[in-house]
Amino acid sequence: MVKGSSGANKTDRHRRHRSVRFFIVLFCVFLAFAIAYLKFRRSAILTPFLALNARVASYVLNLFGASADADGATLVVAGSSFQVITECTSIIPTAIYVSAVMAWHSTTREKLIGLTIGVVALFFVNVLRIISLCYAASAYPEQLHVFHIFVWPAVLIVLTVGLWLLWAERLVRTPTEKPG
Repeated sequence: MVKGSSGANKTDRHRRHRSVRFFIVLFCVFLAFAIAYLKFRRSAILTPFLALNARVASYVLNLFGASADADGATLVVAGSSFQVITECTSIIPTAIYVSAVMAWHSTTREKLIGLTIGVVALFFVNVLRIISLCYAASAYPEQLHVFHIFVWPAVLIVLTVGLWLLWAERLVRTPTEKPG
C-alpha cells in the first residue's frame, strides 16, 4: 500500500460527496423555482415586475435619445409597441443562477453577495436584451426572430454560467483541504 493513499481516498470521497450534494441541491432549488414559475407565470403577481422591465427599458432608451414610453408591461418605442411577458424577463436565468449559488459550497455571506450581484446583473442584462430587440425590430425587422429566439437566449446562458463561474472562482474562498 502506498503511504498516504487512504488520505487521497478520503479526499476523493469528499469531492464526490460535494459534487453529488451540489447537483442534488441545484436540482431541488431549480425544481422549486420551476414549480413556482409554472404556477405564477400568468398571474397578476408578476405584473409589477413585468412593468418594471418595461419602465427601466423605456428610461434607458430615453437616455439615449429614443422616444420611448412604458404603459404597464407595454413598451412603446418610435410608434412600435412591445409587450413584456414573463418569458421576456430575467426570471429563468436568475433561477438557474440562484440555484447554482445556493448549491455551491460557500458561506452565507458569500452566497448573499453572489445573489445580490447576480440577480441585479441579470436584470440589467435582460433590460439590455429588451432594448437591443427594440433596435433590432427597427433596424433589422426581418432578423428580429433570430435575435429574439436564438441569439439572446444563447447569450443569456453563457452570461449566466459565466457570472456564476466568476462568483465561484473570485468571490468564494475555498477552505483548504486538510490531508487525511
